[in-house]
Amino acid sequence: MATPPKSVSSDAAAEHYRGAAGRTYHGEKRALSPAAREWVWRLRAEKFRGWIKPSDTVVELGAGAGWNLARLTCARRIGCEVAEFLAPELDALGIEFFADIRAVPAEVAEVALCHHALEHLLDPAEGFRQLARVLRPAGLLVLHVPWETERRYARFDPAEPNRHLFHWNAQNLGNLATILGWRIERVGVRHYGYDRFAAQTALRLGLGEGGFRLLRRLALALRPLKEVELIARRPAAG
Repeated sequence: MATPPKSVSSDAAAEHYRGAAGRTYHGEKRALSPAAREWVWRLRAEKFRGWIKPSDTVVELGAGAGWNLARLTCARRIGCEVAEFLAPELDALGIEFFADIRAVPAEVAEVALCHHALEHLLDPAEGFRQLARVLRPAGLLVLHVPWETERRYARFDPAEPNRHLFHWNAQNLGNLATILGWRIERVGVRHYGYDRFAAQTALRLGLGEGGFRLLRRLALALRPLKEVELIARRPAAG
């Protein structure tokens, strides 16, 4: 019997985010105090709202605990996440949960999100193909990956918690999307980050949401983190 092909959620890389390993990752690396969640949810909704209409269905590959989808104004929100223990959190936010994007119906969404997830995938090209499959004709992909230029990435650390497998820049991300038939509308580099750090610090200091946003801006000014943003339309052949 032939071995089935590995998918975006059925490979060894995904095991870092499931079970006990996944609970450690999300409980330590991605933990966010309940009192600060709303601040981050609203900030993330602002990041994506320019691409999303109230009538849209949105699918996210690598939804995590739902930070990006939680406060989007759209008709339907679908989150794909290999860490199945996060399903109750997504359900509580009204987000439809799928442990594997392959189980999401084809051509169901107007917009697909992939936010700092592609670098975790063993097969990024397959991730792009699945995102194309769930999009309707002319559907829009909004994708972000970190641009990791920090000095610490010049050496290998087997205990490094992110477990990133690929390093992207605007050129090679655009190259891959183009080869796979995506119609690129924009690809470039922008600032991002410090959402969790600023939220937790503002909460500890009693600064509120305004303080959270101010701390985040200050952190980005002092030590900018960058991400590559890709905006593209679904390949014509789907």
